Amino acid sequence: MNARAIWGTVFTLAALLAPSALRAQPGEPAAGADARGEEGPDEGRGETVVTEPATEEAALPPPVLDGSTLQVGARSIDLGCAPDAWTVWSGRFLGACGAAVRVVELRSGAVQRLRLRAPVRDFFVRRGQLWVELEDELAAPLERARGPLGPESAQPAPAPEPEEPLDAPVPPPPASARAEVPLEVAIVSVDDLNVILDAGEESGLRVGDRVELLAPGASEEEVVRGERERVVGEVLAVGGTQARVQVGVGEEVDPAGRARTTDLDPTASRVAPPRVAGLSLTFGARGLLGVGDSTGVGIVADAELTYRFRGPWFLRALVDPLGFGAGQGPEFGLFGGSLFAGYDHPLFEVGVGLGLLRVDYENFDGGDELRRGIATTFTQSVRFGAVDGLHLQVFNSFAFVEGDTEYGATRVQLQIPMGPTSWLLFRGAGGRYGAGWGELGLRLLAHGNGGSGSLFVTPAIGGGVVWTHAERCTDFGCFGSRQSYAGPTLGVSVEYRP
Repeated sequence: MNARAIWGTVFTLAALLAPSALRAQPGEPAAGADARGEEGPDEGRGETVVTEPATEEAALPPPVLDGSTLQVGARSIDLGCAPDAWTVWSGRFLGACGAAVRVVELRSGAVQRLRLRAPVRDFFVRRGQLWVELEDELAAPLERARGPLGPESAQPAPAPEPEEPLDAPVPPPPASARAEVPLEVAIVSVDDLNVILDAGEESGLRVGDRVELLAPGASEEEVVRGERERVVGEVLAVGGTQARVQVGVGEEVDPAGRARTTDLDPTASRVAPPRVAGLSLTFGARGLLGVGDSTGVGIVADAELTYRFRGPWFLRALVDPLGFGAGQGPEFGLFGGSLFAGYDHPLFEVGVGLGLLRVDYENFDGGDELRRGIATTFTQSVRFGAVDGLHLQVFNSFAFVEGDTEYGATRVQLQIPMGPTSWLLFRGAGGRYGAGWGELGLRLLAHGNGGSGSLFVTPAIGGGVVWTHAERCTDFGCFGSRQSYAGPTLGVSVEYRP
C-alpha cells in the first residue's frame, strides 16, 4: 500500500471516530484554516481539505483516495489518474491531474471532466467560492479557469464523457482579490505612461484597482531604504486576459519586471513628479513680425544642454539669445551664452556660471557714447519646484565691461501642470543684448514617460521687440539712434531626452 493509501485510511478512521474533526465548530476556524480564517492546504500531504457548514450532506461517507481509485462508502470509482491536488467541496470530490479535473458527485458517483487552461497547483476557497491556483501563477474561480477542450495527459483515462458545467452555479469573482491574496503577474509591455499586464477580468482585476510595479529582483527593503522608487499605478482598462495601468511622468517601469495588486495609493504626481537623471537637449525659436514705425522681422532663439547626474548635481550649457533683426533699419545679430553648474534637488535648483553676452546700449557709464561689444558675464540660476511639475525658474546675469559691473539679462519661466502630459508655460526674457520677449506656451509630452527617449513639444504665442543702436553724427556731434522692430511672436520649443 502506497503513502496515499495509508493517509487515506488514516483519514477515514479519523473521520469515523471523530466526525467533528472534519467540520469547524461554531465560532472556531476549520482544521487547516490559515491566518485569515480561510481554509488552507494540508502541508503534510500536499492536498487541500475544504470544510463547509454542516448540511444534509454530512451523512455522506468521507471519500478515500487510493492512487487513481476513489472509495466512497462501498463504491469504488476509477479516476483514470492519480490526482496531483484534490479537494472536497459542496458534496463533490475534485481531483486535478495536470490541467484535467475529475469532478465526482459523492452521492450519486457521477463523474464529470473539466479541462482548465493550465495545470493545477492547488484548490482554495475565497469568500465562499472555490478557486484554483494554476502553474502560470494565476489564481481564478474554477469556472473562469476553464480553457478549451483538448487532449488529456498521457495517463490512462476513463471513457470520454461530454463536458458539462457544474450543477451548482458559480458566483462571479469578487470585485478585487487583493484584499486576501495579492495577485502577482508579469508585465507584457511598457508604452509611454501605459503598462500592459498579463492578467485581466479572468484573474479578478477591475478598473480602479491599484497595482505596484516592481523591477526584477526588487525587494521591499530596497524601497524602504530609498534605493528604489516605489511605483504604484491605477488600472484604467481591463480585458479578458490583459489590463492597462497608467503611471506618472518620470516613473520608471522595467518591462522585465512584475506587478502585484496593492492597497497603496498611486505614486504619480503632477505637482512634484520624480527627478529624472540624464541628458536633456532643448531648442526653441520664435519669429517676430515688426510693425509700426519700423517694418522688419526678427528671430530670437535659445538652446540648452543639461546633464543631471544620479546624485543631486547638474551641468548646463546655455545659449540665450541667438538671433538677428532685419528690415527698413540696419541689420544686427544677437548672442549670449554661459556655462554653469549647481545643486539639483527634486524640488529646487541653484547654479552659478560664467559666460559671454553681446551688449548694445547707450550711456553705459553715464556718458553720451554708444556702448556695443562682447562682455563677460556672471550667471545665476534658481528653480523652485520640480522640473516636470509646478515650478518657477529664473536665470540672471551681470556684465563686466571696462571694469564696471552692470545688469546684463534675465530669463523667467513659470510652469503649471494641466494634465498628466501637459503643462502651461509663461516665460519671457530680455536685457542689454538687444531683445525682449514674452509668450504663453503649452508644453506637451509627445513621446515617452519623461525618461530616456522622451520628447516634449511647446508651441507658443506672444510678443517682443529687437533693437540696435546706430551712431549718427551731425555738426553738433555724434550720438546713438535706436532702431527697433516690435510686434507679435510665434514660436515653438522642442526638448529631447536621449
